[in-house]
Amino acid sequence: QRDALEAAARAEAPPRSRRRWPLALAASVALVALGAGLAWRARGAQPTLAIAELVRGPVQHSQPAFLGARVSTLAPRVALAAHDVLESGRAGGALLRLGPGLTLRLAANSRLAFNAAGSVTLESGMVYVDADAARGRQPLAIGTRWGVVSHVGTQYAVAADGAQLELAVREGSVQLERAGAAPLQARAGELLRIGASGAAQREPLPRDDARWAWLAALPASFDTDGATLTAFLAWYARETGREVVFADAGDASRAAQVRIGGSIAGLAPEQALDVVAASTGLAVRRDAARVLLDLP
Repeated sequence: QRDALEAAARAEAPPRSRRRWPLALAASVALVALGAGLAWRARGAQPTLAIAELVRGPVQHSQPAFLGARVSTLAPRVALAAHDVLESGRAGGALLRLGPGLTLRLAANSRLAFNAAGSVTLESGMVYVDADAARGRQPLAIGTRWGVVSHVGTQYAVAADGAQLELAVREGSVQLERAGAAPLQARAGELLRIGASGAAQREPLPRDDARWAWLAALPASFDTDGATLTAFLAWYARETGREVVFADAGDASRAAQVRIGGSIAGLAPEQALDVVAASTGLAVRRDAARVLLDLP
């Protein structure tokens, strides 16, 4: 009976080569998993390309991960690295800090990919870039299907879809490098539009153009603690594009001595100006392109 059982066992057992391949497969899977884990840890050591400073509404954050992408909702203070992708919803947007004087604002219904330091790709939608020349040169290349946009210390918006590219320049100048064609430049107060044929059209761009309105919901931060009225007004002017003028020339020098306090966190620039005006006694009169101020 024992001989019969052993014979039956031998008949049921797979050939030696068949017994080995599951072990080999398991070893291969383990090696792949180990490699993926090491690659993921290496990603953690990648340099930070941007920090999410302010997020409004739904913004999806995709990161490379083992067996696909890891998708989450973007939150303030999240670091962004190469190969990360942001996609904003219909009511979403974010302000990203790329450097001490360089910010990028992502509009609603937009998709942006990070390539490397100083390089992003706008796949669709709109971004607004603020490169403060007073903080030194901070280059940025924005890739689009129409070419690569770069700037000289400036404020500008890039909008891209399947039909056209628009460059709207608030301050300074930008350049579009195109494959097989001469580069194009756009300067402050100008809208450059590139159509499907590659032809360029230029239009004047008023300081109060409606295309800037969405920026008010994504203001750059300003710390009011111990700040002077002069510093606040410089921030306000840069955020809104408005010219700030004192009715009395002497008030401009007096403003440097006025300290402001309290918090304007979460407020749009116009709301922040009203709060600061109420606390300092500043009288404010607005028109389309400038703000006229009176100190008490």
